Amino acid sequence: MTGTTNWFTYGIPNVTGTITVVSDKAIMAGITAGSDAVGYGGFFAGFPTQPVILKSGTGCIPGIVLTVDPLIYDTYQWYRNGTIVPGATTSTITPTLPGYYTCSVTMGSCAPLVTEQIKVLNCTKLSTKTYNVCTSQTITPALSSSTQTTAPNTVAITTVPTLGTATINAATGVITYTVNTPGTSGTDTFTYTFCGNDPDFPDCETVTVTINIQALTVMNATLFACDINGQGTFNLTTANITSNSPVTITYYPTLLDAQNENAAALITNTTAYTAPNATIVYAVVKNNIGCKSIAQITLSLFNKAIVLDNYNGVFCDDNLDGTVTVVLSNITPIVLNSPNYFTNVRYYASLSDANAGNTNTLPNNWSYTATTTIYIRVDSPDGCASVIKPLQFSIGAKVTLITKTVTESVCDDDLDGTKSVNLNQFIPQFTLDPNVTYTFHATLADAQNNVNIVSSPINITNSQTYYIRFQKNGVCPEVGTLKINIKVPKKSDVLVDKAICPKTTTTLDAGPGFERYLWSTGATTPSITNVAPGSYWVELTFNGCVYKQYVNVTELPLPIITSIEIDGTTVKVGVSGGTPPYEYSLDGVLWQSSNVFTNVPRGAHNVFVRDSKMCEEVKKPFAIINLINTITPNGDGYNEGIDYSALMANDNLVFRIFDRYGAEVFRGTPENRFTWDGRIGGRYVPTATYWYFITWTEYGSTLTVKYSSWLLVKHR
Repeated sequence: MTGTTNWFTYGIPNVTGTITVVSDKAIMAGITAGSDAVGYGGFFAGFPTQPVILKSGTGCIPGIVLTVDPLIYDTYQWYRNGTIVPGATTSTITPTLPGYYTCSVTMGSCAPLVTEQIKVLNCTKLSTKTYNVCTSQTITPALSSSTQTTAPNTVAITTVPTLGTATINAATGVITYTVNTPGTSGTDTFTYTFCGNDPDFPDCETVTVTINIQALTVMNATLFACDINGQGTFNLTTANITSNSPVTITYYPTLLDAQNENAAALITNTTAYTAPNATIVYAVVKNNIGCKSIAQITLSLFNKAIVLDNYNGVFCDDNLDGTVTVVLSNITPIVLNSPNYFTNVRYYASLSDANAGNTNTLPNNWSYTATTTIYIRVDSPDGCASVIKPLQFSIGAKVTLITKTVTESVCDDDLDGTKSVNLNQFIPQFTLDPNVTYTFHATLADAQNNVNIVSSPINITNSQTYYIRFQKNGVCPEVGTLKINIKVPKKSDVLVDKAICPKTTTTLDAGPGFERYLWSTGATTPSITNVAPGSYWVELTFNGCVYKQYVNVTELPLPIITSIEIDGTTVKVGVSGGTPPYEYSLDGVLWQSSNVFTNVPRGAHNVFVRDSKMCEEVKKPFAIINLINTITPNGDGYNEGIDYSALMANDNLVFRIFDRYGAEVFRGTPENRFTWDGRIGGRYVPTATYWYFITWTEYGSTLTVKYSSWLLVKHR
């Protein structure tokens, strides 16, 4: 026989008295004892004092298995709630009903032993529920496979929802699920658990709930109908307000009626509802689970073609050719509302053609020569009735003119062959109306077509005709004719500028051949006398024109002696101004054309000058001075230097000395007092002949005097 090693050994030392061992397993016990002289021992073996029931499997019905342990007994009988379970006579039983289970076992001839009772319950049932919800759902927990009544206090939410809230009525155990965001579709889940009302063997159930949140989507819509006397007939059922199906839709005139589903206000003629423009109807949309939404239906009337009544288009014959051309497409926005909406617009010459809407239409560029009535037909793009109205066209009245032709003469008063004419000055002869505007044109065609405007004033060279286009708001244009004749005056050929001698007068004569004279002096004779220098004019009338001729009388300038250059006995005179050629004289009697005098003796003299006009002689005094020609700077006290310090009272005094090579050896200054001692840098210059000049401006005048001479420097 094969043994087992599944034994446990326990030892208890130092025990006394009677020992009882109680065990629920097979047991073997022994004892050892002794003293210093004697020892003894013994053992006994036995079975459990009480069988027990072991659970395995799921631990609940279904699936729980009960087994009696140990498996050593001869007979077994299972009991449920003290009642024999028929056929349950083995060491194992699989309960199908909840209750208290026991097992009676026997071994040999021993008395039966009964196990402690063990409580067996049904397993918690797992189930699912699915709800289609609009806004909320009420759930009453009920056991799906048990007759027990739900105990409200056992209802509990074990997994909360995410798209809504779940609350429990503590008194009834009823669960209310509420959607967080109604109208937004989605799927939500939560779980709850609950038990029956059996106090000993309650059945329990855990339910996983799936919430399908329904969104009854609606949209506002607009319906259109033709405008018939301000009213339209609408088929409300054609409004596309939801894509959900199946649904039921009812219609109400106000939002409050729709919200309350007021039966008294329910619209019943839904396919032929009559209303004015901008009416709003409210549609209540419901589905089969009770979801409800309200949509707004706006009732609008199609644009109605409105053509002006009694239209009379007055247009001008702008080019004055007797025919008016009208662009009918330009008339459309004048007589028709919303021309961009009503694009099918046609014009007819007869009412019958307009009513028929045939192809006998007028051209877009339509012309007329007298008052004419045509017909406009406007077809609706929405299928509404066409609108046909008469339109009258007539030719407008022209600007009224005092006269249509004006002839004027102008004078070329400056004899330059061109006359600047301000055409505006002639307008009052045509009209005095300040509201009339006008433009000038070179040709009649330009005036008629209002092109090539001529600006005023204008320069003309001969007689010419201009055409004036007159315009005024509300009145048609008119054209007037302006003829301009140019006349040429005459100037005096004998009246010229004069230059006279100082302190004299002259006579100005315009000559004969003029109708009238008017001098700037006030004289009206052909000539004026005793005329002093100045600017004058005379107005000469000829051929009805006045020519203003200007003449200047000037005083002749006298010549001016600008310089006198003296070189030894030769004198050269410089002159400017006056009227060349000049004549020169030293005595005022004998005159010469040359400005150079030779062999002029030493002493004081006068030089006389006159110009070709012989008005007045001018003179300047001068002197031939004793120029120094030799110095002997040798220290003997005689002729030691050359000294012109006496001339320092004059302006611009210049005194310079050069050697024969042209190199400057001395320059007079106020510091050296225009005196030279024959030295350069403190050393005497070599004995030689030198050249010098001295010049100055006479004090208080511009006359320049210049002397030139030679200078001998001798040391021995």
